[in-house]
Amino acid sequence: MDPSYYSIFSGEDWQDLTGTDGTHDSENLLLQMIYKERMDALEDGDHDEVSSWLAYWITFAAFTLLEGASAKLMSWLPFYYVMRLALIMWLFLPATRGAQALYRWAVAPVLRRYRPQVDAALARWESQKR
Repeated sequence: MDPSYYSIFSGEDWQDLTGTDGTHDSENLLLQMIYKERMDALEDGDHDEVSSWLAYWITFAAFTLLEGASAKLMSWLPFYYVMRLALIMWLFLPATRGAQALYRWAVAPVLRRYRPQVDAALARWESQKR
């Protein structure tokens, strides 16, 4: 099916934007839905929605960092990938608001505690990059 069927973009615009020819319609549809949700929240000034998504992405990034550090160990756990999927769904779903809960309970206190060190490391990295 032509991606422009789902899209606010014409077929050629979508091809330019994504670099795809529309053969992965489900991924294109998901990308468009996510894009539209985020843009609506940003453009409409819905600060609660924006802060909830920011909490989700920060929490997901922290989860990804922890997972990367312990990937070898975690992959040996039975049903690890099923548990991982369940955790990501719990974080993502608006009904559970899992990302906000985990952010308030674990991620935010750690980030507050180590903020000076993180800021200093980012400043060093930025100065080295130039």
